[in-house]
Amino acid sequence: MKCLLAALNMALLMAGCGGSDSPQESEDNSFNASFIAKCEACGNGISKQAEECPRCRHPNPIPIAVLKGKADEKQRLAQLEVKRLEGEHAKRLAEMEKKALAEMKAQALAKMEANKREKAANDASKQKRKPATTLLDLEVIGGERNPRK
Repeated sequence: MKCLLAALNMALLMAGCGGSDSPQESEDNSFNASFIAKCEACGNGISKQAEECPRCRHPNPIPIAVLKGKADEKQRLAQLEVKRLEGEHAKRLAEMEKKALAEMKAQALAKMEANKREKAANDASKQKRKPATTLLDLEVIGGERNPRK
């Protein structure tokens, strides 16, 4: 068992980990195509973060698209904020309208109650002012009623 482990260890050391010793292959591995784009005008390799090609000064569409995307996102967020503020304003207006309607209803009820009280007071005062019309208070002479003095 120990011999087998020693043989495997020796084989691994001799074979390596699958890497190559050639310098050209390591340079190719260090080149990452995700960081470089081709210029649309001249075909030169340029950084995706560069604003323009260093050779022909043609604008790089990638940062322009990123800036446009950021501007679109900013505009979308601004529209959402406007909608949120409009919603809050509409809510406040609805609350104010509800409060005003409640106050108007309370005022109308109070006015109706005051009118009822005033009418009752007027009716009571009219009843007090009426002359007495009982038989004791009246004297019937010749079929006519005359108030007694």
